[in-house]
Amino acid sequence: MSRLILHIGTHKTATTSIQKYLNRNRDVLAERGIFYPSYDLIDHPVHYAHQAAVNAFSNQNDDMTRDQAIAFFAAVRARRADHDITILSAEPLYRHLDQAPAQPMPQDPEVYWARRRSYITQIAEQVGGAEVVVVFREQADYAHSLYQEHVKSTRYHHNMQVFRQRFWFHFDFLGQAKAWDAVFPGLRALSYAHLCRGAGVEENFAAALDLNLPEGLPTAGRQNEGMLPDLVVLKRLLHHTCHSRDDIRRRMDQLDHAIRQHPDLLGMLRARTLYRDAKGRRAFHSRFAAANAELTQTYITNVPEGEEAFPLRPLPNDIKWGEVMHPDLADFLTRRVLDAA
Repeated sequence: MSRLILHIGTHKTATTSIQKYLNRNRDVLAERGIFYPSYDLIDHPVHYAHQAAVNAFSNQNDDMTRDQAIAFFAAVRARRADHDITILSAEPLYRHLDQAPAQPMPQDPEVYWARRRSYITQIAEQVGGAEVVVVFREQADYAHSLYQEHVKSTRYHHNMQVFRQRFWFHFDFLGQAKAWDAVFPGLRALSYAHLCRGAGVEENFAAALDLNLPEGLPTAGRQNEGMLPDLVVLKRLLHHTCHSRDDIRRRMDQLDHAIRQHPDLLGMLRARTLYRDAKGRRAFHSRFAAANAELTQTYITNVPEGEEAFPLRPLPNDIKWGEVMHPDLADFLTRRVLDAA
């Protein structure tokens, strides 16, 4: 019987690299009976992943309608029997709910999980039976990276502590795994820390799913690098201004490019974490210890016995702490303003 693999993320776990790897090697996959569907099934512009269809299904995409998304899923269902394995990959599957886009995310856990389970059930109705695969990254590191990306891609203006409280559901890995496993029994979870070892994320991902792909296939390399923490702080401040989202993004891109021409400044700015101190970072990590132990025991499949699935990544001794702007960046910005005057 043909397998349908549904890769649901999470965000910031090399999903873009994995998706571009699968997209770049479509022909090799096809030779081995692996189908990585393209939007040409519905005469829609091709993309390397399936985010557009997933977002459009929730009425959250400007370039694809919900009806087109439903047509795409139907086409995939019709074609999967012709292949040994079909793979759909879209990290927005990890965050959507059964609700209108304009509604705020519910903070009541009971309401949240009811809507989450309803959404997952709707996805099952669209794709049929599937093997769900999810990659989890240690929560303290994941929260930091996810916050950087959220400020980078939106007009979010709250600090990281508020972000972690407001988006608590992203970090409840065990709850998310159970919700998906209830609808798609046999969920497989992978440790991001272990996925990054050895051959590389893409090949390790393929091996974990038993895709039997040859070694040395072209990869996309590192993708979608996080914004420098100091620039996250600056961009968050700009979100309080009247500048448009596109204008702010253009200014930040220009600044990022300028900073990367000064290796000494770049090195100093990289040596920062947005956590207030080491104690707070460890506390956030420890909050999930019991749940992560159960998660590892029940769902994690790529961690050797006796090893930790979610180790707290050590930070350099000279790391700077807190959501403040480095004084050297302030001096750099001042000089740019004076030079432009």
